[in-house]
Amino acid sequence: MNRKRSFKQYVMLKEEKGSKDWKQESAAPPLDKGFIPPQKLRPVIRAFLNSGSIVLQKDTSTGKDVAMPKKTLYLVGGPVRDFIKGKTVHDYDLATNATPAQTATILSAAGFKKTGDKSGKDGEELNLPAQFYDEDGQKRKIEDAEKGDTKRWFIKGRDNSEIRKVFVISAVVEGEEFEIATFRKDAKVVDGQAEVDFTDNPKEDAERRDLTINSLYIELTKADGENKKLYDPTGSGLHDLKHSVVKTVGKAQERFDEDPLRIMRAIRFHCRFGQGDKLDPEIAKAIPNFMNLPERVALERIRDEFLKGLLHPDIDSKKYLSIYNKTKLLQVIFPGVNFAQNKGVPAEFSDKKDKPLALAWLLRYNSVETVGKLLSPMRQVGAEQKATGWQVEERRAVLFLLKLKNFQPDQVSQFTRGKMGTGLSPQQIRDWVEMFNAPGTKKNTRGGWWKKRVNAFADHQPSVKWDDVVASGGDTCKNCRGMGCEVCQGSGKVPPQERGKIISSLEAEAFKKKLG
Repeated sequence: MNRKRSFKQYVMLKEEKGSKDWKQESAAPPLDKGFIPPQKLRPVIRAFLNSGSIVLQKDTSTGKDVAMPKKTLYLVGGPVRDFIKGKTVHDYDLATNATPAQTATILSAAGFKKTGDKSGKDGEELNLPAQFYDEDGQKRKIEDAEKGDTKRWFIKGRDNSEIRKVFVISAVVEGEEFEIATFRKDAKVVDGQAEVDFTDNPKEDAERRDLTINSLYIELTKADGENKKLYDPTGSGLHDLKHSVVKTVGKAQERFDEDPLRIMRAIRFHCRFGQGDKLDPEIAKAIPNFMNLPERVALERIRDEFLKGLLHPDIDSKKYLSIYNKTKLLQVIFPGVNFAQNKGVPAEFSDKKDKPLALAWLLRYNSVETVGKLLSPMRQVGAEQKATGWQVEERRAVLFLLKLKNFQPDQVSQFTRGKMGTGLSPQQIRDWVEMFNAPGTKKNTRGGWWKKRVNAFADHQPSVKWDDVVASGGDTCKNCRGMGCEVCQGSGKVPPQERGKIISSLEAEAFKKKLG
């Protein structure tokens, strides 16, 4: 009896009250221009369209075949929003009313092979059937992928519960990954990661999303044609998107309590899709309650979200920083630094997505010491020392760029050594020079002499080697002229500790010749 109940639980989701009516309640006008899936996504869609023909196995208690109810796949959230706004869709977020185990079975029936668990967490095993039949009536089993397989699936996401339940399966087609999440409801969120409770009702799934404009669904009914079935479970997502309104699903305070990082997401999306520099009144009212943001959210998540907005090509960084200033969140994220004169990142550099350059530009009015303290591996947050989230290489790059403002040819060797471990390319250094000459930054323009020197340094390769110094006789002790003395300890040669100074001096001379 228990086996039968457990198996039934695997085969289908428990039907929720009112779930039959969700499509009627959430239906939006059909899209004038339907979504045409890209080529690599089409095998995933076909797999779900054929899901109703999958026979799992015989139910031993009844002797009858147990068939999987047909499951539906949806394009959700950001890609729907961007598609409706006529923007290029880069990521294809997918959701389904299939359980993760059912998703894995559906993909396997379509020839996708298993490549294990890439969630980074140990947890419960997927309850997969030992064998099943595909749409052609062919007996199949869940198979592991081999080298060269072009279609595969793996476990991508787990929740933070004790059992670490699977909630995201990723399908890979010819190297491109598509995440498929099962509809969820009433999720408890811990540091932005949900402890999931599955549902077959997208309306309940939408209620746990952050913003109305990110809560739109396109039902994928065609793999090779236009998909026009649009659903708006919140009832205002489509209206808000068309009228440039950015607001939360439900009460802002509740959404931010679930995950305070949603405040920063709300600012980013307002700067992309909203009007003016005034946030939705309810969002603005809730923000002062979250001035302890770094204590509640991992600093690396804050870092990534802030830079994502700062560097987005569709976002005016001046408007972005203005909102952060007005909400006082800028000082929360970057305590103790000066932004008074900052006017944003020059527009022509925003689309480069160059994090070190953007951050250095943002912090350029502060001393290297102040910035170094802010971005150091540990930072005081409340009563605790916490990792800042800034990667070591990025930190070194930012500090080095700030030091470049004081570049001198005599110090070319020191700067060359200082560039090590920054990951900076010659082009990044040249971009840094050009940023000071960008429109709207005339007050910050450095002299032509500085630009010439730093541009020359960008392509500079050390040319002086100690073997060359020896060959030219430059290693002779200048104090005794090779005769031997206390300075050279009788060797007649430059002491080892002095060699660096000689190389630096010669390197500086060679660099000055390049400058002309």
